[in-house]
Amino acid sequence: QGVTVGSRDDFLAMCSAMARVQMRPVVDSVYPFEALKDALAHLKSGRHFGKVCIQLARMRARCWVRCRSL
Repeated sequence: QGVTVGSRDDFLAMCSAMARVQMRPVVDSVYPFEALKDALAHLKSGRHFGKVCIQLARMRARCWVRCRSL
């Protein structure tokens, strides 16, 4: 199942509201890009609670990106 989203303006408004109340997403796990198959298998299993993140570059694993940087 996927999630449908609104416009970019809707997204920015949501990010602003989340930042205002300091809401953070629940992160189940972070996988390096090289373990993409494992991440997708975990997602498909339905055993996750929260976001399953893929780390795209060699940096600290951070799944929360400040909306101001968009």
